[in-house]
Amino acid sequence: MSKIKIFILTHGDLCNALSQVLRHMLGDSLSNEVISVPLKKDMSRDSYYELLNSMISNEETIFFTDIPGGTPDIIAKMIVMKRERGTVISGVNLPMLINLIRQKEYDDPEDFVNKLIISGKNGIQKFNNKD
Repeated sequence: MSKIKIFILTHGDLCNALSQVLRHMLGDSLSNEVISVPLKKDMSRDSYYELLNSMISNEETIFFTDIPGGTPDIIAKMIVMKRERGTVISGVNLPMLINLIRQKEYDDPEDFVNKLIISGKNGIQKFNNKD
């Protein structure tokens, strides 16, 4: 089984809010497991890239980003391509993060990522008085 380094990358402080909710639900022990890196208004792409790149070690890494094709997403993909290692999942939501934190370890990385995406999709539900 392998351990994963988890980054949540978003425009503004959404990543910090997601991390706070995870800590509220699952405990404060997540402080070293989930790293939130907000893209601030005054940050350039280059400075965001350098900041992220300085935080990455040789561990398996999953980047969760807020918007497919947004700056945090593009920068994460650049890092994965340069390192030839890691995964980027765009469109982060709490159900997939909760599932990730509960499992944290995996045997088959591709299967694990696919399960995270499914849990994120299943976390989106519709309700109205006609259903």
